[in-house]
Amino acid sequence: MEVQIILEILKYILPALIVLLASYYTLKSVFENDSKKQELKLRYESRNEALPIRLNAYERLAVLMERLMPYNLIPRFSDPKISSKEMKLLLIKAVKEEFEHNLSQQIYVSRDVWNAIQFTKDDLLKHINIIHASIPEDSSSVDYGRELLNFYMKNERGIPNQRALTMINTEVKQLL
Repeated sequence: MEVQIILEILKYILPALIVLLASYYTLKSVFENDSKKQELKLRYESRNEALPIRLNAYERLAVLMERLMPYNLIPRFSDPKISSKEMKLLLIKAVKEEFEHNLSQQIYVSRDVWNAIQFTKDDLLKHINIIHASIPEDSSSVDYGRELLNFYMKNERGIPNQRALTMINTEVKQLL
């Protein structure tokens, strides 16, 4: 008799347990899928919100590279009334200020692009000093500017700004 009672109880409990377990795993799967969908949606929205900020950073760095392009930078400070030393100091100050003004943009671009920007700045500062040291002390700013431009025109490696701009363009195309 006791075995019959136990079997009778099991007859009701086992199907209930099976239904409970099936429901549990089904609901668990639904909630996990829903959670994944929410996460993907948040990532998508976050990416869409960040994209304009990142594009703006790339634009600003492209403008920086254009402004620091030797044939754009040198004419701004080439004044026959100032010495080559004064022009050198003005160029160094301008390059550093332009770079520092855009320092925060490194957050939004790849490490490779930022390294190219830094290399361009450092290369330009190095050659501003090297070319100045290679000309006579009493040279005019016009002569100094001409020598700087000639150096970049003859440089087989090209202008570093151009390489950085190419990297910026490539990354922007990958974003879009």
